[in-house]
Amino acid sequence: MQLTLDKADSQFTVQSYERGQIMVADAVIDYPVIIDAQGYRRWPLDDIGANGAAALTWRDFAEPLSGRPEILLFGTGAAHAMPDARVLVGMHREKIGFEVMHTPAACRTYNVLLSEGRKVAAAVLMI
Repeated sequence: MQLTLDKADSQFTVQSYERGQIMVADAVIDYPVIIDAQGYRRWPLDDIGANGAAALTWRDFAEPLSGRPEILLFGTGAAHAMPDARVLVGMHREKIGFEVMHTPAACRTYNVLLSEGRKVAAAVLMI
C-alpha cells in the first residue's frame, strides 16, 4: 500500500507498507523499528516468537519511550493484538498517549500526527 502525505516537515515519514516491511526515507525496513521525526532505529527486541505483541513487557518499551513522545503508536504487525496489561498501566502512569493498532494503521496514523506537528513516535512490528 502506497501512503501519501500532503505536508510533513520531517523526511522520516512512512512512504509505503507491505506485509512484513515498510519504507522510510527510501530505506526498506523488515525488522522491528522505532520511527520519529528525528529518524528511525532498530527496536532491539529479543525474538518475540508466535506470541507477538502479547509477549512484550514494559521493559521492551524503554527504547521507544527514550525520546519522550507525547503519543506512542504501537503497530502490532499484520493483525491487531494487545500487549500485556502492565504496558498499558505503565503508559498511563508516565502520561504517554498509547494507541495499539495493526502496523498499516499505525503507519498511516503516524504520518497524520507527524504532519500536525505532534511529538509522536511509532514502534512497529513486521510480523
